Amino acid sequence: NNYQCRKLSTMFFPCQTFAMMLLPTTPQKQQESYPAFGLHSPPRRMKALHLAHENQKMPLTKVFAGIQEEGERSNRKAFMNELIQWVQENEESHETNKDSPQQSLERGAAVPPQPGFVGPLSIDTSSHGQGDGLFVTQDVSQNDYLMVIPETKCMSLEYAWEDDELGDVFCFLTDEGGPGARTAALAGFMAKEWLQIQYYGSSTGGSSTPKWDPYLRVLPWKESDRGQEHMLWWTHEKVEELLGDSFAYDEVLNTLNEVDVAVENLQTILLHDPDLHKAWDPDNLITNETEMDHTIRSAFVSILSRAFEDVSVDCSKLVPLLDMVQHDGSVGGANVHHETIPSSGNVIVKAMRDMEAGEELLINYSSKLKPHQFFTVFGFIPGETS
Repeated sequence: NNYQCRKLSTMFFPCQTFAMMLLPTTPQKQQESYPAFGLHSPPRRMKALHLAHENQKMPLTKVFAGIQEEGERSNRKAFMNELIQWVQENEESHETNKDSPQQSLERGAAVPPQPGFVGPLSIDTSSHGQGDGLFVTQDVSQNDYLMVIPETKCMSLEYAWEDDELGDVFCFLTDEGGPGARTAALAGFMAKEWLQIQYYGSSTGGSSTPKWDPYLRVLPWKESDRGQEHMLWWTHEKVEELLGDSFAYDEVLNTLNEVDVAVENLQTILLHDPDLHKAWDPDNLITNETEMDHTIRSAFVSILSRAFEDVSVDCSKLVPLLDMVQHDGSVGGANVHHETIPSSGNVIVKAMRDMEAGEELLINYSSKLKPHQFFTVFGFIPGETS
């Protein structure tokens, strides 16, 4: 409406700023290790660690680090289990998918399980990258279904457009800009939902938008979180220092500059949009610009490094669980295949070959990018490096 257009015209730089932002949409999955949750430990465990310190003269900092690491693993496992349960929920009936892994395999490869199916899989420390990965817990055959991720659990641009508070803003942004503006709108939606969780306890939900808490809680929201490194968290000075003479320098700098502009515009929306502030607590509004800047930047990191192509809206989408699968670009290295069903938007994941119990799921993030481009997008260089 006219009011919305006038409001936006005072907020934004020209949306064409985003038009040349070329953000590849292949996924990267090397980031699970939940941040610190404090030094909480049962008294018996604390006493045992204290005795270990006394007997072995272990530095006290290492004792506390051990407690902290144990707490991180415990909380990470709990959040991952919640994520799996959330994916399995049936949005229409509010029930959990009843298919067991064995039932799905017995049905035969030609019959897809119901949306929300998660097969014989477990989450454990990856042997192919930093953080966690997905592993099969029993032997599977070629073409067996391993996951069916419902469309309602995939964070896509359509949910940004339908957002109760900022949907009109995101629609205006994507209408006026190019592909980069679409990515910016998705990043803004992700950041808004995460800030709402952090400050007010839960994402908005609403009539058309699922609550994203279980998924957003396992994403990296700071540098090195879940093993995730990315140049979007770097300062321009750090880029100059580390990449000044490298092949990646120009591409990194261009991408960083584009994201800087997007972050500034999205921050303005989140700080000043009246409709959003009506939904939030007017007496407890988020005013920390540094935190908001970092949150938006972290949303871009997840989109750039984890997202998959969503051809229906010419943008990217985030697919829970599938985005944990690690990269292997060697010939025959990838062992699972994924595709989106056009009629439903559900994402199916199938075995490309027979797999033994304990084998890690692997996909090829990209076979077209050069190593320095791979680094710019995914935050690491593929292959054997020293």
